[in-house]
Amino acid sequence: DSSDESSESDSEEEEVIVSDIILESNGVAAKPIPASTQVSNDLLPSMINDEDDDSSSSASSSSDDSSDSGSDSDDDLEGETAVQNQPVVEETLFDLPADTINTTQPSKPQYVKGASTGSSVESGLEGLVMSPLVVNKSDANEPSNIDDDSGLWKSLVRPELSGGLSVKLRFIFGQSRAKEVATLGLDPSNPSTVCLQAHIENMRTDVGTLRHVRIVHRRGASGGSISASKVILPPEISVLKKGQASIVFIGITFESATDRDGVALAKFDVKSDRGSTSIDIRPSIGEMLDTPPKNIDFDAATSGFEGNKFLMISVSFSLSPIDDEKFESIPTKILKHLYLRQIGEWPDKGCFVGKLPESGDHVYIRIECDKVTGSGKITVCGNNAMASNSIANLVKSSLRD
Repeated sequence: DSSDESSESDSEEEEVIVSDIILESNGVAAKPIPASTQVSNDLLPSMINDEDDDSSSSASSSSDDSSDSGSDSDDDLEGETAVQNQPVVEETLFDLPADTINTTQPSKPQYVKGASTGSSVESGLEGLVMSPLVVNKSDANEPSNIDDDSGLWKSLVRPELSGGLSVKLRFIFGQSRAKEVATLGLDPSNPSTVCLQAHIENMRTDVGTLRHVRIVHRRGASGGSISASKVILPPEISVLKKGQASIVFIGITFESATDRDGVALAKFDVKSDRGSTSIDIRPSIGEMLDTPPKNIDFDAATSGFEGNKFLMISVSFSLSPIDDEKFESIPTKILKHLYLRQIGEWPDKGCFVGKLPESGDHVYIRIECDKVTGSGKITVCGNNAMASNSIANLVKSSLRD
C-alpha cells in the first residue's frame, strides 16, 4: 500500500511539473523551446535543470545536496515529457513541430563529389560568354597603342551592300599580336597563326537597328591554298544601333606556315538580320612574316649577296610628284603593309629586315629615293628568290598607297 501511495504521489508531482512547463494561458499554449537549443535528448534535461535550478535558487538559496539529488530524477522525467508533448505553436520564430527537428546530432554538410568550391559570386557563371562591347563610333575610332603594331584597315563588308553593316579588318603585329593571340587561346610562337582586329559598325542611313551580327567560319579547302585549321571568332552582337560600333579580335591558325605569297586562305560569312556577306582573308607573305631579329649588322649581312642577281632582287619606283610629307612617310607606309624591323633612321639609312615564316631565313630590304625627283630603287636580298621577289613587289605596292 505504501508503494502504491508513493507512486500516486510521484505521478501527481509529474503532472504538476508538466503542467507548470506546458501552461496554457487564455487558450494559448506556452512557447516551445527554441529550435536552436534543441541539440540532443541528452542535453535537453540538463538545460531544463539549469533553468529550474536558477529559478529555485532565486526563490531560496538554502537548498541542500539531498534535495538537489532528489529533484534530478524528477527533472529528467520532466524534460522527456516536455519534449514528447511539445505542441505546435503559431506566431513564434520557429513554427515547427518538435518531431520534425533532428534532436540526435548536428547534421554534417553534404558535398557532391567533383562539385566546384568557388565563391558564391562565381557560382552559376561557369561557361558564360559575354557579348562584345558596343560603344559609340567616335570612341571606337580613338587612337590606341595597338595602332603602332597594326597594318592598314581593309574594308571587306560595305554598308551599301549589306543593309548598313560595315566591317573593316587589319592585321596585328609584334607584341600586340602576341598578347591578343595568347588571350584567344592560341600559340603566339606559331608562325602560321595570325591575328586580326575587326571594326564592326552600323552605318545605316535611317534609324534602323542591326541584330544578331556575327562572323561564321566557312570550312572547306580550296585548290592550291592552305586552309585554316583553327579559328577563334568573337561572340554574336545581339543589338547594334545606328552610330554604334564594336572592336573585336579574330585568331586564325593555318594548317602550315609558308614562304609563298597569298596561298593561306580563310573564308567567312558576316551575317545579321539584314543578310549575309561572304569574305575571304588571304594574308600576304609580308603580313605573315615572323618576328624579325634585333641588333643586326645590315651591311655585313648583305655583303654576301653582292653580285648574285638571283638572290638580290632590284625593283625601281617613282613617287613623282613628291613633297616632304610623302618623302618622310616612306618607312611608315612600308611598315603598315609588312611586318619588318627598321634598321637605322630614315632618310640616312632606309634599311629593313624580316624573317620568313616557314624557313626562318632573313630577308634584307634597302630603300633609296631621290628627294627631288621622287625616283627610287628597292633592293631585297635573301636565300629564297621567290619570297624576295614577292616582298619587293609588296614594298613597291605599299609606296603607291
